[in-house]
Amino acid sequence: DNTPHFPVSEYLEFVGENEAVGSPVFTARATDIDRGAYGQLNYSIMSAAASGFTDIEDSWKLFRVDPATGVVTTNAVFDYESRNRYAFTLTASDKGGRTARVR
Repeated sequence: DNTPHFPVSEYLEFVGENEAVGSPVFTARATDIDRGAYGQLNYSIMSAAASGFTDIEDSWKLFRVDPATGVVTTNAVFDYESRNRYAFTLTASDKGGRTARVR
């Protein structure tokens, strides 16, 4: 069983002010060279602090990720004046329990 891999170490994306909840932000894409069940990835989102990064006020709660597709969407309406930076960690896990992380 091989470990999944993200092609980047960090995603830097823009979220428009007052975008509707559920608006797409970006699609995370990890790869796994395994075939069959061990090559199928499941995406999840977690606190940056849980993976050793500096968290920014529980940013991870303001976003959602589709477990099958990796599409990250908003889970809140954003106001630039009250806060303009967010950080969280995405994980891609295979059926063998191997995990890749990206901020």
